[in-house]
Amino acid sequence: MKTTYEDKIELFDSFYAWLKEDGLKPYKSERLHRKAIFSNLINDEKLTLENFKDFLDYKKINDMIDKRIIYKQIDSIIINIEIKQNYYIILTKESKIKVLKKNIDELIGKCIRDEHG
Repeated sequence: MKTTYEDKIELFDSFYAWLKEDGLKPYKSERLHRKAIFSNLINDEKLTLENFKDFLDYKKINDMIDKRIIYKQIDSIIINIEIKQNYYIILTKESKIKVLKKNIDELIGKCIRDEHG
C-alpha cells in the first residue's frame, strides 16, 4: 500500500503517540521533536518511513479487534491478536485462527465485518 502525503498528515498524531508508547523520547523539546519527525516523514526519510510502515501494520491489526469475523465455520468477534514472526493468531470468543502475515489483507477483505455478531 502506497501512503499518500494526506495519509501521513492525517495519521501523524497517532503515529507520534505510537512512537512515544514504544519509548521514543525527545532530548529537549517535544515540539521540536514532533516537527523533526513530521519533516522526516513528509520527506520520506528511510528510518521514519520504516517506522511508519510498522505503525500502519500495527493499526491495521488493532483495528480488527472487536470486529466480526466470518471464516470457515467460525462466526465470532475478535477479542485479541497475537503477533508472531511470520503469522498472526486471531483469538475469538470460541477459537483461534492462524493467518500468515502475507495473507492478512485478503482475510480482512473477505472475512472481517464492522458489525458485531
